[in-house]
Amino acid sequence: MTWLGIGIALYLGVLGLFWLFQERLIFVGAGFGRGVQLNVPEGVEVVRLDHPDGGTFRVAVAAAGVPAEGVVVAFVGNGEDLRSGLGHALRFPAYGQHGIVVEYPGYGDSDGSPTRDAVLAAAEAAVAYAESRFGPLPRTAVGTSLGTFAAVHLAARGLVDRIVLRAPPVSIERAGRERYPWLPIGWFLRHPFDSGALAAEVTVPALILHGDRDRIVPVDHGRDLAAWLGGPTEFVLAEGYGHNNIPIDRSGPFGPLVARFLGAR
Repeated sequence: MTWLGIGIALYLGVLGLFWLFQERLIFVGAGFGRGVQLNVPEGVEVVRLDHPDGGTFRVAVAAAGVPAEGVVVAFVGNGEDLRSGLGHALRFPAYGQHGIVVEYPGYGDSDGSPTRDAVLAAAEAAVAYAESRFGPLPRTAVGTSLGTFAAVHLAARGLVDRIVLRAPPVSIERAGRERYPWLPIGWFLRHPFDSGALAAEVTVPALILHGDRDRIVPVDHGRDLAAWLGGPTEFVLAEGYGHNNIPIDRSGPFGPLVARFLGAR
């Protein structure tokens, strides 16, 4: 076999590995929390919801005082399950919002397998639960990284009133091409999350926070989405922050900004 033949064989082999194991790259945290007991803090409740495709998935719920000003339905990054979601839920009552954090199918002890359609269906089910439990309060979808695809999907379908996006990729394909420019990502991508394709359909207010030190999703993704979204959008460059560490606690550096956006008293 010639060196060219060897090179082609190796390249095809790498393509095959990416085809087989792309779920491990996209849904990094899937399966690792299976059977792990949760340390549920005071003020948080774990609820199982029916998934439209069968089985159940978990959400963490932190109810605000009455009267609450709205409901936040939050979606974590691809390496997180409900173990971190418990803490995320507690952030939102400080803004006068009920907090619901979703664990994706196949993560933690949620049933099923993580796919694009399964994640988006769980997002819709979580919003329906928010309305059934807390009534017709204003709804905000908050997404981090992978979770921003769910938030944009909900906004494009008119199911939420506002969105907050932290470190949002424009699409999985674009993020993959930038990281692996020598691979034809679009040819074999099974989970084509694409917020850019939905951006013009999002007409609700949006707040985008993106770290200037993000080495996973470059800040141009956030800037481009801000330019393409069809509603009033504010883009904030989070100076000194990377991909997973932009704080949105009420007491944190972006707390006043988030409070203003949510209309918190």
